[in-house]
Amino acid sequence: MRRILLALALVLGAATIARADGPPKPTELVDYDKGKDVAIAPGGVAHAVLKFKVKEGWHVNAHVPHEDFLVPTVLTLNEAGGVKPGKPVYPKPVEAKLSFSESPLAVYENEFTVEVPLKAARDAAKGEYELQGTLRFQSCNDQICLPPAAIAFHVDVDVEGEAAPLATTATKPQSIQETPAPKIEPAPAQPAPAPGTMQPLSAAPPAGASGAAPGSADLVGSWFSERGMLLAFLLIFLMGLALNLTPCVYPMMGVTISLFGGGSGGGTSGGGMRALPRALVYVLGIALMYSTLGVVAAMTGGLFGGWLANPWVLAGIGLLLLAMSLSMFGVYEMTAPSGLLTRLGGAAGASLFGTFLAGLLVGVFAAPCIGPPIIALLAYVGSKGDPVFGFWAFFVLSLGLGLPYLVLGVSSGLLTRLPRSGSWMDWVKHLFGVILLGVAAFYLCLAVAPSKVAYVVPAALALGGLYLGFLEPTGRERAGFRRFKWAVGVAGIVAATMVAFRTQAPAVEWQPYSAQAVADARAAGRPVVLDFSADWCVPCHELDQNTFTDRGVAEGLAPYTRLKVDFTRADAPETIALRDLYAIEGVPTIVFLGADGQEVRAARIFGFMGPKPFLERLRVVRAAAALAEAK
Repeated sequence: MRRILLALALVLGAATIARADGPPKPTELVDYDKGKDVAIAPGGVAHAVLKFKVKEGWHVNAHVPHEDFLVPTVLTLNEAGGVKPGKPVYPKPVEAKLSFSESPLAVYENEFTVEVPLKAARDAAKGEYELQGTLRFQSCNDQICLPPAAIAFHVDVDVEGEAAPLATTATKPQSIQETPAPKIEPAPAQPAPAPGTMQPLSAAPPAGASGAAPGSADLVGSWFSERGMLLAFLLIFLMGLALNLTPCVYPMMGVTISLFGGGSGGGTSGGGMRALPRALVYVLGIALMYSTLGVVAAMTGGLFGGWLANPWVLAGIGLLLLAMSLSMFGVYEMTAPSGLLTRLGGAAGASLFGTFLAGLLVGVFAAPCIGPPIIALLAYVGSKGDPVFGFWAFFVLSLGLGLPYLVLGVSSGLLTRLPRSGSWMDWVKHLFGVILLGVAAFYLCLAVAPSKVAYVVPAALALGGLYLGFLEPTGRERAGFRRFKWAVGVAGIVAATMVAFRTQAPAVEWQPYSAQAVADARAAGRPVVLDFSADWCVPCHELDQNTFTDRGVAEGLAPYTRLKVDFTRADAPETIALRDLYAIEGVPTIVFLGADGQEVRAARIFGFMGPKPFLERLRVVRAAAALAEAK
């Protein structure tokens, strides 16, 4: 029975994991679309328009990628028959957001054109010539990057006609962006931290890693990746519901409910039910504003996603949050004027249009308190780039924000049971001010000194706890509230200490690959895991940062001899030999060898994989090993 269960687990793992075939050869992914012959007069100039087609579902890096470790697309063209090519003019790249990259990449996809200016010598002989050229590129899809490759092509040039005047000069096309040749430098190696070493939380990513947008969307993204779609939307709903308790929204709740004209009494009385249409219209106004915001964020993902990697944008967000925090400390007020709300509907209750307009405007006046959650959700929606998802994410948020108004509008007698604003609300405003200051410092630090961002959280907790618990003046006359503040202050300082000296989870430690290491592991009866990686590979860096730093993954790989195979020099003889030996089609590729030295083919990993599915893959390896032992 045990053998049958193990075999079934292995078959199911292989059916869901294994691939029928590997990626195509890199040279099959880009085709040269030869155009018409280029005609040029002796001493004259012309432009060769070179068109290339990239296979659907793939892309090549731009001539100037966003990351130094990526291999750029470079075109070279040789001289022939007195016709000399000039500096290629590359097209403007497109921004592509891939599953393994937190920020968009600069790529060419589908079709792209490179223009090369040509100049013929005045003594060039008339006739037909072939200018031989090569296009070197590195291709990737949404899962893996293939080794750099090159394709050959030629340009047919006809030298004909009379010699051109001496004053003839080339005209640079207006629609093509000329970019300088990139300086390619290998990313510096980052040693893995030793187990047990003390490091600040949220340390900056290693140099050479993919440029990641700041972590404002990380929390929301983790809801969907770790908790599932249903629970993630429930958490977004609860986030919207919690926003009603902020000091920017809560004090205005009574004024807002009065717009519905539901009377002041009676629970579910007829008057209360008559307020239901206006309450629904108010919530509809909230939903329309936030849902539109979500759709815009998804359709302009570069604004809310990729732009968050721009220091100027980060500094702007930091300054905006700093301005919001000042209103929490009473430097100035950013609240909805009750007179404005009254004028929307008059003394007898708001009109439907006025109520709808009030719902549209609620986000503006609540901005000082709801800004950080909205920015986090905007960043995640922008990174997804799905307008339908953006609509539903913010629609669910707006339902949470609007639900209390439906309940209180229909049963307005409940409003009298809510706690009144007082010194406790002033303390809550100062709490939100401290939170806003901490978030503002986080964004400003990302923009100005990203290496110091790890210290923002413990500093905010310590200083915030000291202020809110012992220096903040409100409520001192109430002994119970005073003790509550002391508890909060102590908790903040203790949390800061724990965060500052938190022991980072041990990362997976790798050894450089060698055939001797594989042989030694086989002789010792140890399984082997091979990580085929390269400096120019974005998902390889994502594996190192996100998967191989997970404590569970590190523990799961502990019994293995862990060898990293460097494929950065794709054309090196040793790289070609290992690529043929292990049938590696692209990087990253993870290969598992059993204790007998044979590969567990069903467990092979192509592309980036997060910690949880990686651990699932390890279970397949263990099932295969157990099945082999049972035989």
